[in-house]
This record gives sequence, structure tokens and C-alpha cells, in this order.
Amino acid sequence: MLGPIIRINPWELHIQDASFFDILYANSLQVNKLAGLAHRFHSPDSAFSTIDHHVHRQRRGALNPFFSKQKIAQRAPLIQDAMDRLCARLQRDFIDSKRVLHVNDMWGCFTSDSIVEYAFEQRYNFIETPDLRANFTDAMIDLLEPVHMVTQFPALFKTIGMLPDSVLEKASPQLAAVNNFNRVRIREQDAQTTPI
Repeated sequence: MLGPIIRINPWELHIQDASFFDILYANSLQVNKLAGLAHRFHSPDSAFSTIDHHVHRQRRGALNPFFSKQKIAQRAPLIQDAMDRLCARLQRDFIDSKRVLHVNDMWGCFTSDSIVEYAFEQRYNFIETPDLRANFTDAMIDLLEPVHMVTQFPALFKTIGMLPDSVLEKASPQLAAVNNFNRVRIREQDAQTTPI
């Protein structure tokens, strides 16, 4: 019989023991991430991909104020607004109708609207998408699937980045949706920073 700790390769352990959580994530434990895993989300300068423990702590510290209880409480009216828009949409399009409501898609639209508006200060109205299903939320879920492949084959991200949009859209509509979302954001940022 297997125990709660299993070595899955020479550098990693899989631990299935809730009591170990406090030990693993204790502030006194200073462990660097494996360098071979830093490329997985194609964001080498992000806090998530930072290898060195001390640099990661510094980067994470810069983000902490955005997720304090006070900041989240300040955003409560926007979250409530998203919930009100969702309830109105359900009342308008789903109550007393024979339409099927996919709850996962509904919550995906609600959370995406809330998070994207908080992160980018812009509303994308995913709640108003047909059938309460947004390509953006599908893409976020689908992006998790290739992580294991990219972990083993880091050049895959570079190859995908070189594909023309038309090829990417045929190969992966979900990835194309994320790519398009990023392109629009970059255009918007450029427009805001370009001197007039």
C-alpha cells in the first residue's frame, strides 16, 4: 500500500496529507522553484515563474496590497454589480424558458467579468455572451491542458508564438481567443501610452 508521500521523479514528491500543509508553506521554509519549470506559463518575469525564493517573495509582496481584505471590500460594489447583471440575465433569458443553463459556464462568465474588470479596469461583459458561454473562459481552462506538454517541450511556446493567427485559429480556437484578447490589451495599452 502506498503512503501519503510518493516520489514522482528525482526532484519532486507528491504529498497527500493535509497536516503537512503548514510545514510545506511555513514562512521559515525557503525553497527555490525548479528552474526547469519556470517556463511553463511563458511569463518568466512574473512572480509565479520566479525561481529564486527571495526574489519571488519580493515580487509577491508587491502584489499583496491588491488582494488585501480592504481592497477586496472596496471592490464589493463591482462584484455585486456583476451579480446583479447575472441575475438580470438569468431572469431575462433563462427563467420560464426551456433553455439549458450550464452552471460552470455561467460561473466562468461571472468570475471572468469580476477578475478581468479588477485587473484591467475594463468591463468585457462576458455575462452577456450567448448562452452564457465565453470563448475567453473556455480558453483559460483549455490553457491548463498543454502545461504538461510545454513542461517537457519548452520550444512549443515559441513555435505557437510564430504561427499566423489564421493557422492558430484552426488549430486551437480557444488559444486563438486568448491570443486575440492579449493582442487587444496590447493595442489598448499602446494607445494609452502613445503621446498625442
